[in-house]
Amino acid sequence: MAMQFETEVVVQGVTFFNGVIDGKELDSGAVFILEELDQKNGNAAGSRTTENKTANSEIVKRIMKAGFPNKFKLVYERQVTKGGEKMIVIDARSVVSPKLG
Repeated sequence: MAMQFETEVVVQGVTFFNGVIDGKELDSGAVFILEELDQKNGNAAGSRTTENKTANSEIVKRIMKAGFPNKFKLVYERQVTKGGEKMIVIDARSVVSPKLG
């Protein structure tokens, strides 16, 4: 069984695609979250937005209904293959509503 964990984040935006390209059916998405920069060395401050891939477009569509920015609990799954490892968002639940101000 793949390792899973949950974390609370601020989602800044999302993107998805569900369709056919070159005869291949694709269903993908990405969540853009706000993350604090590592400030230990004194050469960075503040935060930036990072891209996190989702398992499918349905996760993104649920997030879109809440508006942006907004807090979510994201469930990640670590997927390990011969080619390497990656973290994929497999679920999202809203923490606050309406959107942050």
